Amino acid sequence: MTIVRKRLPLSFDPAALAEDYRSVPRSAFGDVFNPYLEPDTLFRLDLIEPEFVPEMDRTPDFRPNDRLRACPAFLAVFEAIRSPMELMRVHTLAPGASIRPHRDVGRSFEQGIFRIHVPITTGSDVVTLHAGEPVVMGAGECWYLNFDLQHEIHNRSDQWRAHLIMDCRRNDWWDALMTNA
Repeated sequence: MTIVRKRLPLSFDPAALAEDYRSVPRSAFGDVFNPYLEPDTLFRLDLIEPEFVPEMDRTPDFRPNDRLRACPAFLAVFEAIRSPMELMRVHTLAPGASIRPHRDVGRSFEQGIFRIHVPITTGSDVVTLHAGEPVVMGAGECWYLNFDLQHEIHNRSDQWRAHLIMDCRRNDWWDALMTNA
C-alpha cells in the first residue's frame, strides 16, 4: 500500500523554531537551483554533513554541522528523528513565489528514502498542492508527503515560507511510526 501523506505524531515548538530561523543571517542561505521556479526565490541552509567513511561501498552517515549545533530547536528535531538522514536543511520560499508542479522521483516511504517537512514559518496564504489535494501544514507539525507524486507550492503571502526538510532512510522506527500515525 502506498502512503500518500500523513501528519506524524511528532511536534516541535513553533516559537523556538522561528527563533532559530531568525538567528541565522540571510547571507548564510544558498540559492537552490530548481527548474520548477524562478531564480532567486528558493534558498537553503544545510544543517548536516557526511561523516568520513573509509569503506566506499556503504552510504555515509550524516552528523550535525556547526550551524545545526548553534540552533537548539533545529537540533531537537534532528535528535527526535531516530533514523539516518541524508539531508536536513531549511528551505525558504520568497513571498509571492511558486514552485511549479513536479515530482521528486525516488522520494517515497516505499522506496526507502523519503522526505519529512516541519514548517517553521507558514500561513494560510501558503498553498501546498499534493497529488491534486491542498495540504495545510501548521508551524511545528511534522509531515510526510510522498514527493514521488506531483506537488506544487504557492507562497501567496508577504512573508518568507520556511520549512525544515529532511530526507530520511526507512527503518523499524519509521515503520512503527507510520503504522501508528
